[in-house]
Amino acid sequence: MNKSKIIANNADVFGNLEEVEVRNCNNLMKIFTSSMQRSLRSLRRLDISSCEMVEEVFEIQTSSVEEITQDTVPSQLISLSLSRLRKLEYVWGKDPRGTLTFTHLEDVAVFDCPSLKSIFPLSIAKGLLKLRNLHLSHCGIQQIVEAVGTNAPVPPEFVFPQLQEMNLTHLENLVCFYPGLHTSSWPSLTSLIVEKCDKVKVLASELSSFQENHVLHYHDSSPIQQPLIFTKRRLHNIKRLEISHCEMVEEVFEIQMPKVEGTYNIIPSESELIHLSLESLLKLKHVKWYKWYLKPNVE
Repeated sequence: MNKSKIIANNADVFGNLEEVEVRNCNNLMKIFTSSMQRSLRSLRRLDISSCEMVEEVFEIQTSSVEEITQDTVPSQLISLSLSRLRKLEYVWGKDPRGTLTFTHLEDVAVFDCPSLKSIFPLSIAKGLLKLRNLHLSHCGIQQIVEAVGTNAPVPPEFVFPQLQEMNLTHLENLVCFYPGLHTSSWPSLTSLIVEKCDKVKVLASELSSFQENHVLHYHDSSPIQQPLIFTKRRLHNIKRLEISHCEMVEEVFEIQMPKVEGTYNIIPSESELIHLSLESLLKLKHVKWYKWYLKPNVE
């Protein structure tokens, strides 16, 4: 398929497809055009690799009228794997804003996509209630969720009730999960690996602590760098935490210490963490474990 720029113009041919693998199609630029999306209701697994010219996976073309009147297309996609796509710029061409949903997505793996700046549009990220594994490596990603075009009246909230593993490795341009104040919940997260993310300074912070420590408001344009993740609740269920070769990391967890004298529980009994690895963090100043993660059998 080295001379084809799209897979097909006739959307009807994909009505029963459950799995799609695309490999070594070096002239292909788009995987699924906007006219094909309604025929992909059965698609459950998508694997694209080693296609030199692919710039976009899901083309999103909707006018302002269509965004209001068009019915939602619920995708059944469970697994998405993208690798060695040197020119890939967008997984979704733009935010579908509810016209296309991916609420069944469980596994996302993206490897060696140096032109990719983000993974999820805002509306897609807010609907990933079944996401279990997120593995991103060797990409040009600056943020995992793309910023909205205008400031929202309140910070968006991201909830990942099923996410268990998140590996972020060799993402030298990664700054944050979402650019701007937000909250996020990760109640099932048990494994977090961050390696060679050179622009990350603070791994995680509670939003209230960040606002109090830096006296920031949502519309403030202060250059103070935000943490990788703003959490709504502490990650009590995390069992494995590895951070390595992140040259800018200064703090692991930014928290607001209690303003009372006396003793407090630095190692809470409800924490599940059993493996901790901090390696080659040359600027690390603080870990700040108060009421966060550690239990006595940390390795």
